[in-house]
Amino acid sequence: GPALSTRSEGSPAPEETVAAAEAVVDPGLGRPGGTTIGAEAIKSVIDRNSGQVKACYERQLKSQPSLSGKVVVAWTIGADGRVRTPWVPTNSTGNRTLAGCVQRAVGAWRFPTAESPQDIEYPFVFKPRGF
Repeated sequence: GPALSTRSEGSPAPEETVAAAEAVVDPGLGRPGGTTIGAEAIKSVIDRNSGQVKACYERQLKSQPSLSGKVVVAWTIGADGRVRTPWVPTNSTGNRTLAGCVQRAVGAWRFPTAESPQDIEYPFVFKPRGF
Protein backbone atom coordinates (compact mmCIF):
# COMPACT_ATOMS: atom_id res chain seq x y z
CA GLY A 1 0.00 0.00 0.00
CA PRO A 2 0.96 3.68 -0.02
CA ALA A 3 2.40 3.41 3.51
CA LEU A 4 5.39 1.52 2.14
CA SER A 5 6.42 4.24 -0.32
CA THR A 6 6.74 6.87 2.41
CA ARG A 7 9.65 5.07 4.08
CA SER A 8 13.03 5.16 2.38
CA GLU A 9 15.40 2.18 2.27
CA GLY A 10 16.16 0.25 5.43
CA SER A 11 14.99 -2.97 6.98
CA PRO A 12 11.26 -3.62 7.39
CA ALA A 13 9.69 -3.09 10.78
CA PRO A 14 9.61 -6.27 12.90
CA GLU A 15 5.84 -6.67 12.67
CA GLU A 16 6.00 -6.62 8.87
CA THR A 17 8.56 -9.41 8.94
CA VAL A 18 6.24 -11.50 11.11
CA ALA A 19 3.26 -10.84 8.86
CA ALA A 20 5.29 -11.80 5.80
CA ALA A 21 6.40 -15.05 7.44
CA GLU A 22 2.82 -15.97 8.31
CA ALA A 23 1.65 -15.17 4.80
CA VAL A 24 4.19 -17.62 3.42
CA VAL A 25 2.84 -20.36 5.67
CA ASP A 26 -0.76 -20.06 4.52
CA PRO A 27 -1.65 -17.25 2.12
CA GLY A 28 -5.00 -18.86 1.34
CA LEU A 29 -6.50 -18.25 4.75
CA GLY A 30 -7.29 -14.64 3.92
CA ARG A 31 -7.61 -11.96 6.57
CA PRO A 32 -9.88 -11.73 9.59
CA GLY A 33 -12.76 -9.28 9.51
CA GLY A 34 -13.75 -9.58 5.87
CA THR A 35 -16.80 -11.24 4.40
CA THR A 36 -17.28 -14.99 4.75
CA ILE A 37 -19.52 -17.34 2.82
CA GLY A 38 -23.08 -17.75 4.03
CA ALA A 39 -24.69 -20.68 5.82
CA GLU A 40 -26.60 -21.62 2.66
CA ALA A 41 -23.40 -21.97 0.65
CA ILE A 42 -21.81 -24.09 3.35
CA LYS A 43 -24.87 -26.31 3.62
CA SER A 44 -25.00 -26.85 -0.14
CA VAL A 45 -21.36 -28.03 -0.24
CA ILE A 46 -22.03 -30.38 2.68
CA ASP A 47 -25.19 -31.70 1.00
CA ARG A 48 -23.44 -32.14 -2.31
CA ASN A 49 -20.71 -34.21 -0.67
CA SER A 50 -22.86 -36.10 1.81
CA GLY A 51 -22.56 -39.25 -0.32
CA GLN A 52 -18.90 -39.53 0.70
CA VAL A 53 -19.86 -39.36 4.36
CA LYS A 54 -22.59 -41.95 3.83
CA ALA A 55 -20.09 -44.24 2.12
CA CYS A 56 -17.83 -44.03 5.19
CA TYR A 57 -20.77 -45.09 7.34
CA GLU A 58 -21.96 -47.88 5.06
CA ARG A 59 -18.49 -49.46 5.01
CA GLN A 60 -18.47 -49.63 8.82
CA LEU A 61 -22.07 -50.90 8.98
CA LYS A 62 -21.01 -54.12 7.25
CA SER A 63 -19.00 -55.17 10.28
CA GLN A 64 -21.07 -53.34 12.89
CA PRO A 65 -24.76 -53.44 11.81
CA SER A 66 -26.07 -51.52 14.82
CA LEU A 67 -23.55 -48.66 14.46
CA SER A 68 -25.16 -45.29 15.16
CA GLY A 69 -24.38 -41.95 16.74
CA LYS A 70 -22.94 -38.60 15.87
CA VAL A 71 -19.59 -37.52 14.49
CA VAL A 72 -19.00 -33.79 14.85
CA VAL A 73 -16.33 -32.41 12.52
CA ALA A 74 -14.79 -28.99 13.05
CA TRP A 75 -12.76 -27.27 10.35
CA THR A 76 -11.66 -23.91 8.98
CA ILE A 77 -12.64 -22.78 5.50
CA GLY A 78 -9.82 -20.65 4.11
CA ALA A 79 -10.53 -17.58 2.00
CA ASP A 80 -9.44 -19.76 -0.94
CA GLY A 81 -12.30 -22.17 -0.19
CA ARG A 82 -10.01 -25.01 0.91
CA VAL A 83 -10.57 -26.89 4.14
CA ARG A 84 -7.91 -26.64 6.82
CA THR A 85 -7.27 -28.62 9.99
CA PRO A 86 -10.40 -30.79 10.06
CA TRP A 87 -10.72 -32.57 13.41
CA VAL A 88 -13.34 -34.46 15.38
CA PRO A 89 -14.29 -32.85 18.72
CA THR A 90 -17.14 -35.33 19.29
CA ASN A 91 -17.65 -38.92 18.20
CA SER A 92 -20.46 -40.72 19.97
CA THR A 93 -20.36 -43.74 17.61
CA GLY A 94 -17.34 -45.28 19.31
CA ASN A 95 -16.00 -46.09 15.84
CA ARG A 96 -12.66 -44.35 15.21
CA THR A 97 -12.43 -45.61 11.63
CA LEU A 98 -15.74 -43.95 10.78
CA ALA A 99 -14.66 -40.66 12.37
CA GLY A 100 -11.33 -40.73 10.52
CA CYS A 101 -13.02 -41.47 7.21
CA VAL A 102 -15.48 -38.58 7.63
CA GLN A 103 -12.66 -36.25 8.71
CA ARG A 104 -10.64 -37.13 5.59
CA ALA A 105 -13.67 -36.66 3.34
CA VAL A 106 -14.36 -33.18 4.73
CA GLY A 107 -10.68 -32.28 4.34
CA ALA A 108 -10.93 -32.67 0.56
CA TRP A 109 -14.03 -30.52 0.10
CA ARG A 110 -13.98 -27.16 -1.68
CA PHE A 111 -16.07 -24.21 -0.59
CA PRO A 112 -16.68 -20.86 -2.32
CA THR A 113 -13.93 -18.28 -1.88
CA ALA A 114 -14.31 -15.38 0.55
CA GLU A 115 -12.26 -12.60 2.11
CA SER A 116 -11.85 -14.22 5.48
CA PRO A 117 -11.43 -17.67 6.96
CA GLN A 118 -14.36 -19.21 8.75
CA ASP A 119 -14.61 -21.85 11.47
CA ILE A 120 -17.29 -24.50 11.04
CA GLU A 121 -18.55 -27.23 13.32
CA TYR A 122 -21.01 -29.68 11.80
CA PRO A 123 -22.69 -32.79 13.24
CA PHE A 124 -23.07 -35.83 11.00
CA VAL A 125 -25.74 -38.10 12.49
CA PHE A 126 -25.71 -41.78 11.63
CA LYS A 127 -28.40 -44.37 12.18
CA PRO A 128 -29.04 -47.67 10.42
CA ARG A 129 -32.03 -47.87 8.11
CA GLY A 130 -35.12 -49.19 9.83
CA PHE A 131 -34.19 -47.85 13.27
